[in-house]
Amino acid sequence: MDKISVIIPVYNTADYLDKCISSVVNQSHYNLEIIVVNDGSSDSSGEIIELWTRKDSRILNFHQQNGGVSSARNTGLSMASGRYVYFLDSDDWIEDIMLETMYRVAIDSDFDLVSCNLWYEFVNGRELGIKSVSSSAEIVNLWQGADLFFDYLSPLSPGGYLGNKIFKLSIIKNHRIAFVDSSFVGGEDAYFNLCFFTHVKKSALIGQPFHHYHQRAGSAIHKARPEIISQYVNMISR
Repeated sequence: MDKISVIIPVYNTADYLDKCISSVVNQSHYNLEIIVVNDGSSDSSGEIIELWTRKDSRILNFHQQNGGVSSARNTGLSMASGRYVYFLDSDDWIEDIMLETMYRVAIDSDFDLVSCNLWYEFVNGRELGIKSVSSSAEIVNLWQGADLFFDYLSPLSPGGYLGNKIFKLSIIKNHRIAFVDSSFVGGEDAYFNLCFFTHVKKSALIGQPFHHYHQRAGSAIHKARPEIISQYVNMISR
């Protein structure tokens, strides 16, 4: 199996970090490069990362001054060397078969991007992220060329989420795709995805929800809206 680079930006998430890293370490796809970037945390996140680094040689531990999540992800990208790359927020977690399942789909048809369904995790329950697809492990939608970009708003779109996707790293490197600070509505994740989508030739969506997207108190589920997409398109086309 090819190596997958997993990038985890960390900032003051000590309460969730063990569960997050454990879910990656326990993946059935063992050939991983786990890049944990501590973005200037002031809680015990740094100590937790150090403990995990001593437990598992696949973990690469990098500490930097606080620069924000985009800076931390870009630091991880500069170190990544896998065939595919996966981004996981440090308060989220994933099913232990996620990366192997998505990798096998990716290499079977040389997909540039493979997405899966996800769970929104609330304190008192969970909610399926993409409700209009079957929650099976089968491929429920395929996109060719620009279709993924223009179908971004459809019910079958994987949307602007980041943690439910594996990306072909060579596309990111060759086109110098990077994260930017979100001075616009919608966030860094959606903008990065749209930049990547413009270079995707083939992509697949798996119906099974492998990614658990933690919803903190007071947080909201962000839905893509036409005016936001128009804003992204204008920025990308500059």
